[in-house]
Amino acid sequence: MEALTGLLAAFFTAILSSTIVANALPTIMSDLHGTQTDFAWVITAALLANAVTTPIWGKLSDLFNKKILVQLSIVIFVAGSVMAGLSETIPLLLTARVIQGVAMGGLTALAPGLRTWQCGRAGDVLNFRGCLPAKVF
Repeated sequence: MEALTGLLAAFFTAILSSTIVANALPTIMSDLHGTQTDFAWVITAALLANAVTTPIWGKLSDLFNKKILVQLSIVIFVAGSVMAGLSETIPLLLTARVIQGVAMGGLTALAPGLRTWQCGRAGDVLNFRGCLPAKVF
């Protein structure tokens, strides 16, 4: 249960990051003197990196320990978030968002697999009651 709580906290942080960026982006763009194109790329960079790296993280999970890879993706996400928070130029902000997207790709690919490993049955991943005793329901 503790592992599941940690995974959900990591997902929540990644989703919250996207929400915060979307709401604060007009202010960020004015402070960094960004254009409309920059505005679009700040959002697109993370989504594109997420989409591109999700299958790569999946292949890495076949070769290496999934738990270590999830921890690595969380560390990469935190590093990208710190970098984004400290960025003073648009290119640095875009680079930070790409780093966040790479980490989100890892969380997207690896967290469901870790939950399967934790539960012990692959069918529990798609079951809304996954890992809970049948007597609860």
